[in-house]
Amino acid sequence: MHISYPSQHFHSQTFPSPLHHFKKERKKNMWDDLPLDLLSQIFSYLPLDSLARAMSTCKHWHTCAISRPPRPGRRHPPWFLSMHVRSPARSCRAYNPAVDRWLSIPLDFAARPVRFIGSVGDGLILCKFGPGPLSRLGLCNPFTRQFDELPDLVCSRRNPAFAVVMGADEKLEVYVAGGTPEPNSPRMGQVLIEPTVEMYSQRAGGWRVIGSIPGHFATLLTVWTFGEGVHVGGTVYWVTSARAYTVVAYEIGPRAWREVKVPETERLLWAGLFCRAGGLGLAGGTSEGGLSVWELGAGDEWSMIDAAPPEMMGGFRSVNRGGDGDIRCAATRGGGGGVDLYMYSSLGCGIIVRRELPDKKSGEWFLIDGVKMCPKVLPMKGVLIHPSMSSNVCFASSH
Repeated sequence: MHISYPSQHFHSQTFPSPLHHFKKERKKNMWDDLPLDLLSQIFSYLPLDSLARAMSTCKHWHTCAISRPPRPGRRHPPWFLSMHVRSPARSCRAYNPAVDRWLSIPLDFAARPVRFIGSVGDGLILCKFGPGPLSRLGLCNPFTRQFDELPDLVCSRRNPAFAVVMGADEKLEVYVAGGTPEPNSPRMGQVLIEPTVEMYSQRAGGWRVIGSIPGHFATLLTVWTFGEGVHVGGTVYWVTSARAYTVVAYEIGPRAWREVKVPETERLLWAGLFCRAGGLGLAGGTSEGGLSVWELGAGDEWSMIDAAPPEMMGGFRSVNRGGDGDIRCAATRGGGGGVDLYMYSSLGCGIIVRRELPDKKSGEWFLIDGVKMCPKVLPMKGVLIHPSMSSNVCFASSH
């Protein structure tokens, strides 16, 4: 005969053992009360899609994800964002290398249609409004849908050269050089090319003219460059966009200008600059169909550090559909600590990628098929950014 003991059954269900109670509370508190700094460190291991799901778990996790800035050590490869350069856009195409997939990201949160200029720190993009003269710039984070406009420039201008500098204190500086005066400007009758450099300082909250440009360099910056410069060690560099290529260098401290020769000047069909490990890099394609990477050393001398495999260039030409002209570079620190370098020409065309290996001397090369990005061949501007879901301090103090 089986005899049940209701009182014992009741007691075991209603009053669990102290050990059971402790384990339950410990499990609950471990996640609910985890310090934000520690939780942020855990979140830094998550790719963007996993982080977005984690943010929806609870208020504590959501607060951590948007309030804690990204950690310096980037563990995931950057995303490549692109848009058509000849018409301001309300969306862009984004390539996620972790899953080899193209996505469409809306930009309808911006006050006006924008064009990309370059990446700013983690997750931010400097933008201009267009078409028309440049009188104001903006900052946006496509992933948090944040947008903010910088104050008006001192001189409105068309087709100037740009450079973005993040100081040691993480404060933003933007340099605008050259360009032609706005048609309705009084200066239009005085000068054909604006011979000044303006700087926006996040510390000061505004723009000011910081110096003049010699006529030769003002012409190169206005007529013969793509616009975006590369900042390395207190100097901003721009490369011209047509043969024979040359590099314009502006030393910010002494405000001095100089010209730097490119390697293999007579053989280069295209050239682009990028920042690598504290130095200036140049990627260029030669008339023989090769692609090489150089680094600028002492005395403005170049040394070759790598070359793309021949079969890589053959694959690139087969999917390029538009020739090798007007190839540009976008680069940033990759997930492994080295530099990820993207070389591209147009929407719908192939993209060559060089991912620097930990030894900082060699790299692995691969090709992205741009047909998945866009069925048409259209000129494009691309930027590399590390997606961030954090509220960036630049938005709080850009005015």
